[in-house]
Amino acid sequence: MELAIKDLEKIYPNGTKALAEVNLTIGVGMFGLLGPNGAGKSTLMRTIATLQKPDKGTISFNNIDILKNEMSLRKRLGYLPQEFGVYPRMSARNLLDYLAQLKGVASKSRRKEWVNYCLELTNLSDVAHQKVSGYSGGMKQRFGIAQLLLNDPQLIIVDEPTAGLDPEERQRFLNVLRAIGRNCIVIFSTHIVEDIKQLCTDMAIMNEGLILERCKPEEALKRIKHKIYVVDIEESKVPALKEKHVVLSTKFVKNDRVSVRIFSEHQLSPPFAQASANLEDFYFITLKKGHV
Repeated sequence: MELAIKDLEKIYPNGTKALAEVNLTIGVGMFGLLGPNGAGKSTLMRTIATLQKPDKGTISFNNIDILKNEMSLRKRLGYLPQEFGVYPRMSARNLLDYLAQLKGVASKSRRKEWVNYCLELTNLSDVAHQKVSGYSGGMKQRFGIAQLLLNDPQLIIVDEPTAGLDPEERQRFLNVLRAIGRNCIVIFSTHIVEDIKQLCTDMAIMNEGLILERCKPEEALKRIKHKIYVVDIEESKVPALKEKHVVLSTKFVKNDRVSVRIFSEHQLSPPFAQASANLEDFYFITLKKGHV
């Protein structure tokens, strides 16, 4: 099972180049697409989901050109956009049954089986009788996963699914994604580095329509091992530090002092102290330098 994206470009009428020659090949498992807001992630997700046409390039799923044969993908696709609407007066169970009919599940017993499975997987069985419109944000996102599973998809796309969720609901949601990402392709778009660290075995970093990096999270950490330093300085000295070093992040310590994380290809002497690298460091380095 493979999704292949080649030379994909999209330019909006206002001149914004949302996608710039994107090339990706994605296999079974959890694939993280990481980037800041406005990086082009949602444009790429919508294009893969055949909701909009690119200006150039090809997308194939299992060697089928999906830009020419959209329905071949839609039968195998589960898609959760950043925002999705629900019918206000329907319970979760009845709405899932209705959506299963729309997806072509004609057998009533088969629909019941699938609906029960999806509710159980997303931990919504106990509230299946409640109206979805009354659900919390996290419950609605889990319902979103339930509805996309109704056609037993081979390709699942989730776009910024944890934005705005409280920590407990976010963890529940990630656990559901982890459970379904073993036997199909799941593309997980986010700007939250921690989500990628918890879920994904493969990833890409995107900004301004470009794929800046493509690697596995463990490979990313190896590439910056022994290259991250911290120093505790007065906040007023940070601008001067930025002129000499690649400053990744700053954190207030006390009074007017901050702890600064720095990336350096060369060994630094005290007062700089070497620190353990993390995936957030790799992300910030990539955004600043374009590559690592």
